[in-house]
Amino acid sequence: MNREVNISLANLLAGEDVIGYFITEQKNFTIVAHKGVDKRRLELLGESSERILAQIKKMLDGLVQGSESNKCILLWFNTGEEYFDYLTSKYPDYDKSVFSTSGLLVELENEPLHIVLPPQELGITESMLSHELTKYCLNHLDLPIWLEEGIESAVEYELTGYPTPATTESELAILREYWTPERIQGFWDGSKFYDVEESGEISRATAELLVYVLLKEFDRDVFIKFVSEAKYIDSGQESAIGNLGIGLGDLVAVAVDTE
Repeated sequence: MNREVNISLANLLAGEDVIGYFITEQKNFTIVAHKGVDKRRLELLGESSERILAQIKKMLDGLVQGSESNKCILLWFNTGEEYFDYLTSKYPDYDKSVFSTSGLLVELENEPLHIVLPPQELGITESMLSHELTKYCLNHLDLPIWLEEGIESAVEYELTGYPTPATTESELAILREYWTPERIQGFWDGSKFYDVEESGEISRATAELLVYVLLKEFDRDVFIKFVSEAKYIDSGQESAIGNLGIGLGDLVAVAVDTE
């Protein structure tokens, strides 16, 4: 199965037919679906994808690098087993337990960016698409992981109402207690996000909160400039000081004290 799907993507780019799959072309998407996928659900997926992408481009205007000639590839599997087999073939060093159960943007050298989807309810797919399509739209930027994750969650919240940022006193207390000076370095360099235990969840909650505070406290143009100049290598520190007038450590202190 894995070899067949790999060849399918190569053939797709060459304009050839895909054995075992059928292709639906949209304005901004090429959807490659397993032949077992219901075609009506495929139509609904296409409609949802176009709508969500248009909303994301509007929300992130000034950050999205537009290209009408390149379509986003969606690869939709018929079973969860095929979905996880495909991901483990692409990332053989990872256990399948680390992969999202709702979908993932595959970013590998010498391969086109593509989003893989397991079989699931369309409502769940729409929530996932808002997250992964945001990642797709920001892929040309060299963003620190915390900022990318926070923006993706902010867009998902705006479009779906989930996830809600941690703003209650009890939620903020958990973050204040967890982020010791030693642990916070793993947040800035991104390593804490890949922990399958509590640090991954807390890191995502913190990223959501920081972007929530940034959007609340700064004008949109300032936020866009900060994001466009933020770099992975320093976790966005230089851009924060230059554009926001505040360092990242101070940003966290302000955020976790927000009620």
